Amino acid sequence: MTVLQVLAIDLGMDIMPSLSLIMEPPEPDVLTRSLKRRSRLIDARILLRALYLGLVVGSVALWWAFNIWSRAGWVFGQNTVADPTEYARGTTAVMVAIMTGQLGNIFAARASRESTFAVSLLRNKWLFIGILAQIGILMAIVYVPFLQSLFGTASLPFWDLLLIYSLAPLVLFLEELRKSFVRRIK
Repeated sequence: MTVLQVLAIDLGMDIMPSLSLIMEPPEPDVLTRSLKRRSRLIDARILLRALYLGLVVGSVALWWAFNIWSRAGWVFGQNTVADPTEYARGTTAVMVAIMTGQLGNIFAARASRESTFAVSLLRNKWLFIGILAQIGILMAIVYVPFLQSLFGTASLPFWDLLLIYSLAPLVLFLEELRKSFVRRIK
């Protein structure tokens, strides 16, 4: 991935849906939950959640890049992909997969303990505006020739893009399983 791709993920595209979470109404029981005296903003539970989601998204992203590169003749152990366009396609797939994983995470983060499906999709219009802005910017970076040369991306075939976007529901599903497990043990 290029430096601009990393900056696009961290500073650009990911921030719009994340900022829309600020507009999310609080969960109904947020004021009645008991807080530990020394509770922290980031604790081991949050770090473990980030680790497992990062491993899932990162593994899928890398697998997809390897898949694209292997279709171009690359085999594991080779230093590089012979075709620069296919190399760019693989790194583009990684960038798209990371952003797609964040979409699933954004929906999952709307409720910390309860099921996301118990929360109305219509209660935060800003979430959809942020997501649509993110997808629009991402598609421009992937498909507009000027931006492709600036960001080092290459167009992805429709089916690759569709399959990569299936990562969002996978992340949401895994988070719903985790939350269900946590609710059962408490």
